Amino acid sequence: MKKIIPLLVMMLAVSGQSQDFVEGELITFGNVKMCAPADNAAFLVRVEGTGATLNEAVTAARQQVEEITTALFDLGLSQKDISTSHFYSGENTGLKPFFSSREDFKASISVTVNITDLDLLEPAIIRICDFTPAGLSDISYTLNDYERLKMEALTAAIQKAETKAQLLARELGVGTGDVLLIEEIPAWPHTEQLLSSSRPGGYANPYNAAIFQAASGNIELDGGTAFHTREICFSVKVKLALAID
Repeated sequence: MKKIIPLLVMMLAVSGQSQDFVEGELITFGNVKMCAPADNAAFLVRVEGTGATLNEAVTAARQQVEEITTALFDLGLSQKDISTSHFYSGENTGLKPFFSSREDFKASISVTVNITDLDLLEPAIIRICDFTPAGLSDISYTLNDYERLKMEALTAAIQKAETKAQLLARELGVGTGDVLLIEEIPAWPHTEQLLSSSRPGGYANPYNAAIFQAASGNIELDGGTAFHTREICFSVKVKLALAID
């Protein structure tokens, strides 16, 4: 019986993924998924202005930003919730009248809107669309207390791995000794999730949204409709190695 114990331990250790086997070790994994409602949302609004001079183009773009900002203030947002994230001005190299100079110059301003009350998210987006911006995109959701939730998930994952180790040791008829290794196994680098909602012309479409991630990650969005409160779920995985007697 003792001769086959190392073989059984090795088979259990490599179950589900390949790894180095060390005789005298019992290796288990704990995996926990935790979900919590999103606390905040942010999205990007882009406006454009054209004119016969650079000053006219910048003024036109700034006026549209001021109109949108005033409308958002009326909904309950404050100045700290709105910030300029990008500005460009110069010659209009795109489509412009061939026999007229009234659109020779172009200015583009991108504004980031932060929403801390998610009940205001959809009204804010719909209200902004009334001003026909050049683009509205990249809705991202975040948690205020992600680190605390992750610590809770890590604790639960460690407990799962320890429970598995004790169960396997009991079934194999061996005892467990010191902890040789415990580490978190990151699924993917942490990346922010984006919700891109658009239709031809670049305007938001609350009825045809698509969720995607900037890069594959261990955090996902779930629940709700296009702009309603969503859950953010993340997974934590740990590896535990115990000495066996």
